[in-house]
Amino acid sequence: MNNEIKVGSIVSIKGESGYYKVTNYRGGKVNLGAIFGRSIYHKGVPVENVYENGGEWYDNWTKSETYMCM
Repeated sequence: MNNEIKVGSIVSIKGESGYYKVTNYRGGKVNLGAIFGRSIYHKGVPVENVYENGGEWYDNWTKSETYMCM
């Protein structure tokens, strides 16, 4: 389940809902921020607690009203 996590990846935290972009990855820990924007929501999350989830996020995003209005 742990695809290669790198800066810029869209991920989710295990056991929680929501999608985040990896903004920094050092020493086995990641910082997670907004996909669009510059806000940081979580700092120092162990990489074992996150998983790649870009495909699911994109499927939900393309069905959103915001995307449809573009």
